[in-house]
This record gives sequence, C-alpha cells and structure tokens, in this order.
Amino acid sequence: TSFATTLPSGGVCTLTIAYIASATPAADSATLTLTDNAALSNLPSAAFASNYTQSVPLSGGSATVGPPPPPPAVISVVDNEPITVTDAVAFADILDAEPIKVTDTVAVRALVHVPTSISVSIEPATITYPGPVTFTASVQSSAGYVVNGGMVTFAVARIEDAGCPLSLPAVTVVNGIAAAGPVQICAGSYMVSAEYSGNPTFAASRTPNFLLFSVARATTSVNLAASSGVVAGGTVSLTATVTSETSGTPTGTATFWNGLTELGAAPLQNGAASFSAAHLPIGEDSITARYSGDTNFSGSASAPVTIDSEGPQQANGFNFTFPIDFPGASQTQIMGINNHQAMVGFYKDPAGTHGFYGLPGNFDALNVFFANAYLTAAFGINDFGEIVGRYLDAAGEHGFIYLQGAYTSVDASALPCAAGFDCAVLSGALSTNLFGVNGGGGISGVATNAAGFRIGFFVDFAGVASTPSLPLISLNTWFFGMPASSSNVVTLNQSNPHDPPGNVFFAYVLQPFNTTVISQISVPSSPYATSPYGINDNGDVVGFFFDPTTGLTHGFLDQGGTYSQLDVPGALSTEAFGINNANQIVGTYTDVSGTHGFEAVATASAPAASGSADQIAVQASPLEYDELSRTYRATITVRNASAQSVPGPFQIVFQSLKNGKLLNAAGALDGSPYITMPGITVLRPGQSAALAVEFSASVSAAITFTPVVNSRRF
Repeated sequence: TSFATTLPSGGVCTLTIAYIASATPAADSATLTLTDNAALSNLPSAAFASNYTQSVPLSGGSATVGPPPPPPAVISVVDNEPITVTDAVAFADILDAEPIKVTDTVAVRALVHVPTSISVSIEPATITYPGPVTFTASVQSSAGYVVNGGMVTFAVARIEDAGCPLSLPAVTVVNGIAAAGPVQICAGSYMVSAEYSGNPTFAASRTPNFLLFSVARATTSVNLAASSGVVAGGTVSLTATVTSETSGTPTGTATFWNGLTELGAAPLQNGAASFSAAHLPIGEDSITARYSGDTNFSGSASAPVTIDSEGPQQANGFNFTFPIDFPGASQTQIMGINNHQAMVGFYKDPAGTHGFYGLPGNFDALNVFFANAYLTAAFGINDFGEIVGRYLDAAGEHGFIYLQGAYTSVDASALPCAAGFDCAVLSGALSTNLFGVNGGGGISGVATNAAGFRIGFFVDFAGVASTPSLPLISLNTWFFGMPASSSNVVTLNQSNPHDPPGNVFFAYVLQPFNTTVISQISVPSSPYATSPYGINDNGDVVGFFFDPTTGLTHGFLDQGGTYSQLDVPGALSTEAFGINNANQIVGTYTDVSGTHGFEAVATASAPAASGSADQIAVQASPLEYDELSRTYRATITVRNASAQSVPGPFQIVFQSLKNGKLLNAAGALDGSPYITMPGITVLRPGQSAALAVEFSASVSAAITFTPVVNSRRF
C-alpha cells in the first residue's frame, strides 16, 4: 500500500501495519520473522534505529504480524520529509528451508491538518450611516501555531430586507488576521459570518454563530422657508430643505402643517421639497415641515415659521361642474368632499340606494355588508379617507364608519358618555345617522328617540359621546358637517323647536366636545329657514336656505358673515353640503331631468380689509355658581363693532383678576391669565363669538376682573 500527504512541522503521524503470510502446502510448524528496514534512521525512537525483528509461529500454515498481538508499530514523524518504510518478511519453507522474502514499501506523508478556529469582529463598535466599518477575522490554531496563508470570506446580510447589498473581497490571512474595509454601509440591522479556506498546513473553519450589529440612521435637520411672511388671501409657497452632517442626500417626503392641521406633502428632490399652501386661516399661522426619513436618514421637523395671513378671498361668483352622476344612477347626491378632492354621497338605481366615494368619473360603490342591510348612504369623509354615513336593516337605522375596506356599525344608544355630559337622551335612541368626520377621528351625528325627536351628538376618536348644550332649549337638534382635516375646530348643528309655523331653524357653529357656541348662521333673506351643513378649516360654511318669496331652495356660502347665494344654472333647487379648504363646494341640484350632483369653485375678489383689536367690544356675563363642581362660570362675548374684518386668533386677557383663579387659562401675559378663543380665525363686521370661562374662588369675596381682547399676536 502506498499513500502520501504532507505533514506539517511539529505534526504527528501514526501508522499501523499488519501483514498476513501463508505457506503452501500448510506447514504444521514454522516461524514468521518480521524485519524493519534499518533505513528509518531519522525516526526518534531508538527501537527503529536498526533492524527490528519479531518472530511469530505459524498455525495451520499462516500467521499474522500486527495487532492484535503484537502491538502495531507506531512511527512518529517530526518533519515534512517523505519517509519510505520497507518491511521485509522472511520465513523458512519447511520443505526446502529456503527463506521466502516479502517486501512492502510504504511512502508516508502527513494525513492530518492542524485544526483552526475563526472569530469575527467589527470596528467601530457604534456605527452611523454611512460608516465606514471594518470587518476583522481572527484565525487561530488548536496547537497555538501562528496561522499564515489561506483566505477568509466574509458574508454580510441585512436583516430588514435584501436592499443595500454589501459584497466584500476574500482576504489573505497574515499572522492570524484578515481584515476587509473600511467600507461604507447602509443603515439597518445586520448579521455577519466568516469562513477560512484552510491551506496545506491548517484545516478550514468557519464562525459557529453570526455576529449581530446595527447601523444607525444619520440625523437630519429641516429648514423651512416661506415665500413671504405676510400673505394676502392665505396662499404661500413653502420650501423644506433637509440636510445631514454625513454624506449622502436624504430622500422621502416632507409634510407641511399649520399647527395640528396637515396642509399637504411633497417628495424630496435633491434634498428639498416645495409646496404651495392655499387658504390659510386669517391671522398668524404657525407652519412647520416634517421630514419622514428614509432608509439611511432619520426623520426630523423644522422650527415653526409664522405666516401672517391678511384676509380671506371673498367669493364674487362660482364656476360650476355639473351634472356629476354615478354611472347608471337614476339619482345622485354628493354630500361631502375632503382636501384631496375625494367626494362621498349616495345614488339610486333599480337595485336600491347605495353609497359611493372617489373622484368624479372614478366613483366606487359603498354597500354595507352586514346581514340584512339593504340601504347605504355616505355623508362625510376626512383627509384620511375615513367615511361615515347610515345604513338600514330589519332592525332599523344605524350609523357606520368605513375605513380601508372595513365597516364598523355605530348605534348612539350603545355609546359611552364623556365625563361631565348627560347622555341619557341617547340611551333610548332608536336610530342613528353619522354626518361628519374630521381628521382627528371626531364624528358628528343625529339620533332619534322613541318620541321621534332628533338629538345631536359628538363622538371623539376614542368612541366616547357627548351632547353639548345649546343656548336655545330644543327638542330637535342635528349635528352635521365637520372639517375634513382639523381635529379641533367647529362643527354645525340645527335646532327646530316643536316645528312652529314657518319651520323655523336656528343654526349655529359649535366647538366640538364642549358647550361653546362660536357663531350663529342666518342668511339675511331667510333668517328662519337657514340650514348650514358643511364647513372647512377657514370657517367658511355652506348649506341651503328656503326663500319664502319664491318658494325655491338655494345654496349659500358664508364667509364670516358675508353670504353668497349659490345656484346651479338651470336648476329648480340647489343644496350645498360640503366644502374643503380650497373652497371646492359640492352638493345636489334638481332640474327637469332629475336630481344630480355638482361641484362649484368660488371665484375670489380682493382680500378683505383688516381691522384692529381695539374695534372689538368685550362683555362678560354675571358669574354663576355651580354646586356640583363648586366653581364659578361665565361667558365672555366679543363683537366686531367696526366696518372692517378683524383677523384672529383672539386672546381674552383677564386683567386685574382678584379673589379667584381662571381654571381654563392657556397661559399668562404680564401676570394676567389669558385664553385663546378656539376656532375663530376672523371676526366680520357685526359678527360675535362667545367663550366659556370657569373660576375657582380663593377667598370668600367677589371675583372681579377686566376682560381685554388681543388679536393676531401678543
């Protein structure tokens, strides 16, 4: 047998040889002699320095030399030189006594590579995009020898996804070390392993486990710039520039906000995003830009930029698009529109009544799929695409919420009541309609009780109901539209006490989830038959009114007390139901062919003139003690007594306050507490607004104060 390999310096090879010899014919007795070649002089064992002879008696004509017994010959090799082993086996033939020679030559090289182990590390320990990072493998031998030669291959995988692949070249091991890098690397979570190829001396090996590490996203900053600090008509161009101290250019999206109201978004191009904001509320608007972040860059937000919006664009006419019909419908009514121009409503066809949503020419049907439901109508939509409305089934009329393909049924009788409100009037409600939904998830609706009276209610984002009180006690109350984007602005209601002659309506704008009445809506030509329905973030209101002189119904747009009549050309009646921040108005009209939907866009005249705060009259009602809360309550009413509009926001400062503490104060100015009037962006000539205030008494003496109004800024 011949075999060869390489034995490293200091290595050990163990060779075991067994021989079988036979005599023919079989000998009854003989002696087998095994002789080692004396040429093995380079072996360390003294036993192999000369011929080694071992005699074994034959049995049955054959004998075995080797283990067991005798023990095998063990040859230890201490260098890399090939060693030739010649074993001569001689035994005497019993017939002629001639020796028979058996000679084997074995070329021996080392069979065993020195075992190795490999570990991997990274530097630096904390990494931020784009690095750099260096990968280092340490290769060690089990016998403590320094490893040289052979290649190390690194495998680096990003855990989140296969994006940003990192390919490293194989690296030669020098003095036990192989390093790849420094290299740039994307942000994310990673795992790395290393594999040593081995060489003629050292065995191959690989890391037993993955090393996990992460690369943080680079921090960013946003600089927001506006085309002007003072704008007419509420339109301004905004540019958000996103930068980072590291290399690379951020990508993604910048979203622009006015306080808590989202204005819109734009993609970054070369690190900057541009956006045109229209119809900003009158007064000081606090604009910010928020960067979404991307794979390698973290999100961030700009500092606020104050924009002074000088005045609204008063409508002096309308551009109409009509008819807008659902395909194949016999009747179409458009009830709402959001700031993405998505519309909602309902239509009729031979199969019944169905809701719809979408853009004109691309409407999708809405049909509540609850058991036994047979009618669906959509009334409101916010900027997130959340839709509210009503449906009918065998049990009656219910509200619904639709979002991303899922329907939720809402019954006013099952809603929990907000603290401080009396919702007993809802407990026995037999039917529920939902009419408005804002960007914060607030919903307005109407329930009908067993006596047939309507009860308006609000539902907050957590599903808790409230029934704000009105200055006019009524048995019938409707709460209709809410702005599509804002979560903390006004909604509408109607009140019809006992249906007296003339079907008198009292219409108000309310602050949701409290009892504050912001303004009263009344078309001058029809003060007792005004039905407001939709409202936007600018406080513009649309609806319809009945003209007793003609017997016709007309739409209207109310901009801070300035009313514009709205009639679709050729229509017998027009009703406006929804308005967004771009003053796109939607509704329904009837002509000789039937009932259809329409869209109208207000054409604007010059911005309204701006007055000042000293033209606003302020009056406080007498304090009333509340036994339950042990507090004192009052109402502050402000009225624009001038012939010019006064831009907000408005703060009521309670100067010289004595013997009490203002519980709902927003802050203090020169030591005097103040409250910012919610939802008021402008006061038109003759327009009034009210603010509810609450005090706790510090001593047993009368609470006194002087209310002073500030507008736009302190």
